[in-house]
Amino acid sequence: MTYQGSCRYVLIKTDVRKLNGLTPFTVTVRNAANNDGSSLLDDVEMTIGDRRVRMTVRGEVLVDGIPLDMETLPFVTESFKIRRGVLGSVLQPVPQRAISEPVLRLETAFLVNVTSTVRRFDGSGRHYLNLEVPAAYRGKLEGLAGNFNGDPSDDYKLADGTDVRYISPPDMRSQMIADSWLVKNHPDNDRPPCN
Repeated sequence: MTYQGSCRYVLIKTDVRKLNGLTPFTVTVRNAANNDGSSLLDDVEMTIGDRRVRMTVRGEVLVDGIPLDMETLPFVTESFKIRRGVLGSVLQPVPQRAISEPVLRLETAFLVNVTSTVRRFDGSGRHYLNLEVPAAYRGKLEGLAGNFNGDPSDDYKLADGTDVRYISPPDMRSQMIADSWLVKNHPDNDRPPCN
């Protein structure tokens, strides 16, 4: 699925009707407009209970809205750890061209992990976002990234559950899906075209 939008969207979240004792979480992403009219990842935010961790492509980390001093990483709590590294040291396999890309990594006690690349000081670098989700969450998720049930054909759903896999053209379908997963009542979306 490809879409161009410079708002905050639900990438993946637990379907509260199917949790059966699993830890609920939400991962949202915010895109920023690029000079050529496309959009690129700007930050990723994970909510675990009442805790919120945001990691930006500029290398900033905020926990519950409070910026962390990057010299204090790793930052460790009972439920999560945040650390810096390079892509090749935290994920395998990694394409050779990306092995040394700087990253921020959020590791949770319930084994859902988020790794995001950090833009280099000169603005260069590749953009990667990787989510690791244990099999216990299979079929218990929803969002732009689908439902994690192993069947990609049923991932084309709006936030209300409407199946739009047969909508054409694909660009229109992708935009419909993205618009439906727009995070409502979030300060990042208090501006056009997000509100």
